[in-house]
Amino acid sequence: MEQNGIFISYDKRRELANAIQRVVSVQEGGLSYVLKEYMNEILHFPEYLYPLLPKKIQVPLSESYVLSDRIREFRCGRTYKLCTESEIGILYSHSNKIADAVAEYDNVKASAIREMPSFDWVKLIDDVIKLKYGELKYRRYGLLYAFEGFRFNLEYIPYERLDYVALSEITYESKNEKREIQKIEYHYDYTRSFPIVYINTIDKNGSGGRTIGVYSPETSVNRGNVREVSLELYPMADKLIEILRDMENGLDIYKIELEKRLNRLKDITAMYKFKKITAQFKK
Repeated sequence: MEQNGIFISYDKRRELANAIQRVVSVQEGGLSYVLKEYMNEILHFPEYLYPLLPKKIQVPLSESYVLSDRIREFRCGRTYKLCTESEIGILYSHSNKIADAVAEYDNVKASAIREMPSFDWVKLIDDVIKLKYGELKYRRYGLLYAFEGFRFNLEYIPYERLDYVALSEITYESKNEKREIQKIEYHYDYTRSFPIVYINTIDKNGSGGRTIGVYSPETSVNRGNVREVSLELYPMADKLIEILRDMENGLDIYKIELEKRLNRLKDITAMYKFKKITAQFKK
């Protein structure tokens, strides 16, 4: 195939598309697949602990929150249920105080609650992961807080910036600013159930930059899908394939760390599911 005077190898384009797809697809055993299961387990974690305390027993956690059969917000003399994400945040930040109160009635639940901070992926790998062509690190937003709103964000920064050479711009190369790939970002949000990869470029003169968003082929989003991006970035396929494979190796390191904690979460929830089933048989 020839486009804009450039001969395009079908095999090379497919190789680039596969390298991109391995990063953005929700494939079984991949990071996004593990993240999906991990976040699902975390979001259902509190319900296995109910009731936290016996009826009519309350323990103040702060001026705004109180512990009873579940964690509740306290306002103007009344208590209100929390959304799951908020409840998990309180369970995390007050884990020791909550566990101390719960331990008087259920040591097993208390032990599970004390483990809550260890499940926070923000603290999984504090150091930068050094790879062959670049480094991978968790991107934090603002103040550090538990689970960061159930968004998982990584940045891959090449040791040497790559000249950005896009198929659509080759004809106008002499007229446009030269650009470089500055970093590649991996975003996963549990509300979407699929990752997005952003390829961030910067003008060599430092005047600004642009971003390409690559969406999973499983989505209905039309812009920036794998097929389009693999064609657009074909002129830099060889180097980009190396970079994406390098990034994938870094993602696997996070996947391994998450799997350890996911297995522990599943052990805890399986125990409570078993207790719930056996309790039904006793009725």
